[in-house]
This record gives sequence, structure tokens and C-alpha cells, in this order.
Amino acid sequence: MPSIVWKFSSVSWAGAALMCLSAFLLLLSPQKASASEWGCKVLLCAASSNPSWRQIDTCIPPMTKLIACRAKFFDPCAWPVCPEAGTGEPGYKKYSDCPTGWSPHHSSGDSNHVSLVGAEADQCIRKVKSKCFGRDCNVPTYETMARPVKTNPYYFDIKDNVLGKNGRHWFSLN
Repeated sequence: MPSIVWKFSSVSWAGAALMCLSAFLLLLSPQKASASEWGCKVLLCAASSNPSWRQIDTCIPPMTKLIACRAKFFDPCAWPVCPEAGTGEPGYKKYSDCPTGWSPHHSSGDSNHVSLVGAEADQCIRKVKSKCFGRDCNVPTYETMARPVKTNPYYFDIKDNVLGKNGRHWFSLN
């Protein structure tokens, strides 16, 4: 008889533990679901280009919430993601490509115009001509200009399952 009581007690203990675990997971799951839902709304709205998310009434609340959340100076929120889409956080590219004939250049390059080539170089540079200084006629002259800033600097790469390719969708939070 004591073994039956023991089995009953252990089943009750396991059942109680299972109920506590279920209640704990139930409390957590709505938060995760809403964060995922918010991330998917942000993704769908950000991917809309014609019209942009600013012209879609249902996109204003999730995007406004994102902008306010990300603008917090001391504790900005993490970017909400949509696990179902597999995109994660968006990419960011502040500058557009330089015009044809120009190359990206960092304004912090040295006086000999040695360029620190990189995607976020803030200027465009091109060789204009060579000048003569004394007997040396191979001294290059360069022209620089501010690199064009993108109006839509954020992007998501979203896979098109029909074509089997990724499409890049650019957007702005401004």
C-alpha cells in the first residue's frame, strides 16, 4: 500500500511541476508571439515600396512604435524580427554608390589621397589630371565630392520562393 501512495504522490508532484511549467510558458508565449507578430508587421510594412509604408494606414502604428523604440538614447530596443521570414535584422547602407568614374573615399584619408576603401566612405574621388612640379610631371590631381546619402538606407533581403532569388527591399524610418 505505501508504494501506491508513493506513486500517487510522485505523479501529483510531476503533474504539479508540469502545470507550473505550462503556466510559466503560457505567460511567456504571448510576449514572444506579440514580438514576432510586431516583427512580421514591420517587415511587411518596410518591404512595401509603392506605396511606401507611410501611405498605408495599418503600417503607421507598428512603424511608429519601432521608430520611438529605436530612438531611445540610453536603452534602444532590439530590432523586432520575423522568424517565419528568416530575415533577421535589416542591413544599413548610408551612402549611395558614387557616380560613374568616381570611387568611394574616406575624408579621413591622408594628404597623399590614400583612400581607405570601404562601403561607408563619405566622399567620392576621381583623378582629374597630372600636374608638373619641377621635373616631376606625374603628380596626380584629385577632385572630391560629398558622397550621395540614400533616402532609404535600411534594407531587407527577402527570398522570393517562386524565383528562388533574394530581393533587396529598401526603406527609411524617417
